[in-house]
Amino acid sequence: MSYLQHPITKILAGPFALIAFGLITGFGTSTNRDFLSALFLFIALICSNIIDHFQYQKYIKKNTKATPAIIYYISFTIMIVMTLLFMLGQHWIINLLLSLYILFITMQYYPFHLVGTVYHYLLSTFFHSFVLNAIAYFSQANGITPTILTALIPIIFYMAGIELLTTYLRGTVRNNPLFNNLSIQSNKIALGLMIIGIGSGIYFSLPSHSFFIVQILFLVISLISSLPSLIPVETENKVQNKLNYNSTMAFLFTLLYALSFLF
Repeated sequence: MSYLQHPITKILAGPFALIAFGLITGFGTSTNRDFLSALFLFIALICSNIIDHFQYQKYIKKNTKATPAIIYYISFTIMIVMTLLFMLGQHWIINLLLSLYILFITMQYYPFHLVGTVYHYLLSTFFHSFVLNAIAYFSQANGITPTILTALIPIIFYMAGIELLTTYLRGTVRNNPLFNNLSIQSNKIALGLMIIGIGSGIYFSLPSHSFFIVQILFLVISLISSLPSLIPVETENKVQNKLNYNSTMAFLFTLLYALSFLF
């Protein structure tokens, strides 16, 4: 269980979870797979994940020792370079969407300090479930269909649960009536959203092309891996472990959903 909570798991699995469905289904439907673009996008998201962590430590935790400037600037530079390399040859709408995401990541703590607001929760869910998967799919298939867009609905529900857990675990919730009213039941609400995501994922995966073997694996593994979201944590170390585990949950869900959708 400990390796599912390891920081390296969060650094690698978290970013891949944001594009796994789009990339895998894009690879499955395209005859000209662009692995280099996929790599550029993946590295850019790894760096954006590191930047998000450093900003959280600096602006929320006030832990300057955990935020050496050199690592931040290296990550920022690599993110920009990888983003520009990915944008070469992509449609302008895809480039615009990715640019908006990069702006969101770099400016969510400062100067706008959106973190902890309902707007931040909705934008995070929108980017992390819909936009990045759409970008990933488009980069491989050179287009996107209504079928793929509707297939992203389960991911929206599941990531909405993950984002809700993350918001409360990080302690970034402001004095907002909506968040205050949800605080006691936040874990249960998050799990409920995730279960809706799993159930709708089964629906969108039909008809099965694997005698329901992949769908059953998707259902069982995703459900079991999501249940620890109900466990409350208090110490800082356990909070960080659970944040790391959130990335594992998202990774398992999107990976298995993509396979279930294809097979």
